[in-house]
Amino acid sequence: MRLRAVIYMFICTMISIINCYGQEPAKQNLGDLQKADSTWYMIVLKDGTSLTANILMQDQKTMIVSTQSLPRLELAQDQIVSVKKIQSVNIKSGEYRFPNPNETRYLFAPSAINLKKGDGYYQNTYLLLQSFNYGITDNFSIGGGFEFLSTLGVIGDTYFNPICFLTPKLGFQVQEKLYLGVGMLIGNIPGMTYPLIMGYGLATYGDTEDNMTLGVGMGTSEFTTPKSPVFTLSGMTRISKRMSLITENWILPLDIYQPIFSYGIRFSGEQMSADFALINNAEFAEGFFLGIPYVDFVVKF
Repeated sequence: MRLRAVIYMFICTMISIINCYGQEPAKQNLGDLQKADSTWYMIVLKDGTSLTANILMQDQKTMIVSTQSLPRLELAQDQIVSVKKIQSVNIKSGEYRFPNPNETRYLFAPSAINLKKGDGYYQNTYLLLQSFNYGITDNFSIGGGFEFLSTLGVIGDTYFNPICFLTPKLGFQVQEKLYLGVGMLIGNIPGMTYPLIMGYGLATYGDTEDNMTLGVGMGTSEFTTPKSPVFTLSGMTRISKRMSLITENWILPLDIYQPIFSYGIRFSGEQMSADFALINNAEFAEGFFLGIPYVDFVVKF
């Protein structure tokens, strides 16, 4: 009798196991889904809709995502055109903002943030000063440019030599929000037999959208060798999808020049930006109370 009971229990247990394996797996409750990470993606659908979302789960037919306003949204895979990973720094209140197209430079002075390999830009200042910068690697970039007006001018029998310059730079991200860099400015100025050479170091705190940079440089030319270094303190902060505030300030050798400060607005598109600023110091203010207007535009390539 006891043996029959044991056999009966064994058969019942095996039948239960077989039934469990024969049934379809229970679907996971969507309410219990947890985000695997905080990575953000730009998801474009066939109807033109763009979503900024975290991917919760996906298979060959379905993708389940979470947006700022919808904690769970189910998408058909055959309706998805593209999925692109985007940086969290470009997400503000759930809205995607295209990356800063001019993230490595303020007005003229650079930050320690370096161009990525293969990225570059063209900058035009006052329609006269042309410059280019290109990322050779993620940590090394090189730039250069020239001033256009003097190529057309003549004084007596003497043609102007254009102002031209070369600007190699090394930049490294050493912590999440700390970048360090070094570089050189090598320039030719009309009337000079030997070039102007300046070496500088940079420390940038922040990210590509909101940051500030302290720079220090020392240079020499055939006219003079400053007895004290040049300091720069610059910053930018993005206040909307297409607008940033920007400032660039120079503390020059006091035996030569007065400190120069500036404040302005940067308007940005996905591949270009334009800066409108005012440059001022004690001397400029005598003739221009608000400062001398500064205008440039940048095209990224």
